[in-house]
Amino acid sequence: MRDDEFVFGRAMDKYELWPNILEKAWAKRFGSYEIIEGGHVHLALAELTNGVPKLILTEQERNL
Repeated sequence: MRDDEFVFGRAMDKYELWPNILEKAWAKRFGSYEIIEGGHVHLALAELTNGVPKLILTEQERNL
């Protein structure tokens, strides 16, 4: 935490902790936060849930 705010993952509601718990589990699996910095959320969630990742871009994201 930096200045009472989470540095990496965060939810809209500052009292909602599930993104931080998932992020910590992912960092623990790979050994550190430095290793997971800059990764893709859909790949991380697929790995944590043993699912198959599929990235679906919105119209706005396709135009970037």
